[in-house]
Amino acid sequence: MNAIGFEVGDWATCCQVSDLYISFDNNAPIRVGHSTVFGDGFLTNRGAGVFVAAFDDVATFAKVTFWGDGWGEVLNMGGTIHYASLRQGSLQVPEPVSLALVGIGLLGVGFSRRRKSA
Repeated sequence: MNAIGFEVGDWATCCQVSDLYISFDNNAPIRVGHSTVFGDGFLTNRGAGVFVAAFDDVATFAKVTFWGDGWGEVLNMGGTIHYASLRQGSLQVPEPVSLALVGIGLLGVGFSRRRKSA
């Protein structure tokens, strides 16, 4: 699998500073949430919780670890865990400079045709 998503309830409702972390296959942890003020969790998703999603378009993972580090914080996880195997490799996205050069070239062709017809 290389994609996962789940909802976390009752996070960031007390005990700040609080961070959420996720790790794949025991690799380095990635911080996915940060709360410094009481009620940060109430403001997300109309108070229904925080949805955490992650994907890797280069490799797959077999183990996911998720935790918080707030003193006295409680994490309630429930609902449905969504996971998938997405196509690996990223789609080619044209770089802005190339698009700008093509656009300028088309404008030049348009102006030269306009000159010839006048």
